[in-house]
Amino acid sequence: MFILIIAKFSQTEFNIDKFHENVDNIYVLSNEQYIATAYGVSGKLLERYPEIRRTCAISDLRNQHVEVYDKGYDVETLAVDSTFFEMFSFELATGERHQVLSTPNQVLVSESFVNNAFNGQSPLGKSITIQWGAGAAEYQISGVFKEIKNSIIHNYDLIVNTQLLETYINANISNKNCNNSAGVSLFIQTYPDTDLTSKTDDMADYFKEFFWVYQRELFKEVILIPLGEVYFSDLRSASGEFNQGNKQVVFILSAVALFILFFALINYINLTVAQTGFRAKEMAMRRLLGSSKPKIMLRFISEAVLLTMIAFVISMMFTELVRPFTQSLLGREITLFQDITFGDIAFCIGMVLIIGALAGIIPAVMISRYKPMDVVKGTFRLHSKMILGKAFVVVQNVITIIMLALTIALFMQFHHLLNKPLGYATKNIMNVQIPGAFYAGITDQKDMSPWLMLKSELEKIPDVKRVGFAQGCPIYGTYSSNIQRDGENIKMMFMKFDSTAFDILDFGIVKQNQENLTGYYWLTEEAARKLHVDQEVTNITLDPEQNWDINVCGIIKDFNRISALYDGSQECNVIVMLDGMPQNLIIETTDMHDQALQDIETQLKKLMEAECHYSYFDDVLYSRYSDQKKTMNIVLIFTIIAIIISTLGLIAISTYYTRQRYVEVGVRKVFGSSNW
Repeated sequence: MFILIIAKFSQTEFNIDKFHENVDNIYVLSNEQYIATAYGVSGKLLERYPEIRRTCAISDLRNQHVEVYDKGYDVETLAVDSTFFEMFSFELATGERHQVLSTPNQVLVSESFVNNAFNGQSPLGKSITIQWGAGAAEYQISGVFKEIKNSIIHNYDLIVNTQLLETYINANISNKNCNNSAGVSLFIQTYPDTDLTSKTDDMADYFKEFFWVYQRELFKEVILIPLGEVYFSDLRSASGEFNQGNKQVVFILSAVALFILFFALINYINLTVAQTGFRAKEMAMRRLLGSSKPKIMLRFISEAVLLTMIAFVISMMFTELVRPFTQSLLGREITLFQDITFGDIAFCIGMVLIIGALAGIIPAVMISRYKPMDVVKGTFRLHSKMILGKAFVVVQNVITIIMLALTIALFMQFHHLLNKPLGYATKNIMNVQIPGAFYAGITDQKDMSPWLMLKSELEKIPDVKRVGFAQGCPIYGTYSSNIQRDGENIKMMFMKFDSTAFDILDFGIVKQNQENLTGYYWLTEEAARKLHVDQEVTNITLDPEQNWDINVCGIIKDFNRISALYDGSQECNVIVMLDGMPQNLIIETTDMHDQALQDIETQLKKLMEAECHYSYFDDVLYSRYSDQKKTMNIVLIFTIIAIIISTLGLIAISTYYTRQRYVEVGVRKVFGSSNW
């Protein structure tokens, strides 16, 4: 059963995005650090390189608040170019591929959203209102797309045109200087029989003419990753909008599955050989009645193939029964009977025949090589010492012990990750992302009274200790800026907090030189080292080229953004004391998380009249280690299976030797030996 699950999982993993008609001619533009680029790059590449047939930029807009028939929904939203459905082969339930995004006011919705918001009725031509941060706008539904699966692109509820980005998301996104260096992920489709990959060096030189990150030599390479290789690429999406896997995990699972199959084969052989003594007389009689050695061997092999086939059918039924569990464990939809092809059927039949033949060949050879008179005389047992069987049992027990040690090590590593200090407080602290609908109701952006009222009402909740304002969060997103200092490029990651949020997060203060005044900065120790300032610093010119002068409160200890696994060695974290409207709330609660969440949710719905997204830091960290947890659980399950199979192997050997010594045991009991 588990072999089938891993086989299907591996097949799915290695076929991500292979279903697209144009997969061999589609590439993703990347640099040497991550997969992303500026929106303005697309048009410049089309103008310069005739090998390019079309491009398609996409940007994950995450959750957007929409209204249908005056009812609100928060939906996962993706912005794409109008070429999206021409380049990719994602299925449309309704709508024409080349027309669905032909104008900026057209949007597409998923089938699941149609069932939820329109009760399954056709939404074509109907209106949907999107509540952007800068205000609401109405759009026309031009098509319905089916679930996006088996792709690096996540499944979404709403797809909009990228032309809306400049109006509602980022006014500088289409800037000719490409200021927004990681605003989109860019797909490039080439004409057949052309080689654009040979032009990457020329692209890098070309980018130096207009793209500031290449002009400053923050990036030096242009990389074109074939669409079919993006899923397992070492380069990751800058904004996390791609669904990417780990080839090493797939190889580990496949290796473990092969070991389990090997164990099962050896145990079947050992058990069958252990039973040969019981069937020796049967085979001797068949030989005496005229059966040849090949017929005897064929009979054993046929029995093994038949048993393998029965086991295969039973395992398929069990696999379907435990499918919800395996999907949760592997993080991937596993369906044995969906999209099955003739090739899949032929492969399964071939594997059943091969495994059955391998399982039956050794017992068949062993029992067919003896003469009928050997069995009649009782000398059959003298010729078989089960040396190979004992060796196999020893090997599988050693491998099982190794797997058990690996499971213990993985468990200890996972426990260490969960409890490793990040440099700021995470216990009982939650982040609340403020929806765009709340901003829309504030006419004067300098007026803090709505925010102070929100804070006051939340602090009335019994399980809420403190509420702080923020722009960004160490465990979520921040905003970055690359500065030039002393001829060196430094990537600065900025987060803004008011004094309450700063105290809640409890950053370790090394040296405080000034008060926590709005607009003042806290530098981490790493930032101070890269900026070449001492701990007594009170003001500094952060970027001489831009005359960027800042006042410094002091120095805080280094901390890990995102998680303990995140590599932030190329970044410097900087805290700014908030001097404007917040984007999110930092809330400290008691240990009563469930009650606190329920009360906060009720209060937020009453105050904002829109659905908010909130989560505890520790819960987010736990989810960030999902790959490690998944690997640990899978290895644990296979270790348990290996222990069970190893036990069966020992039983087989014991059964064999019991059968060989039953005459000796009988004689001993006749002479008075007890059972003990």
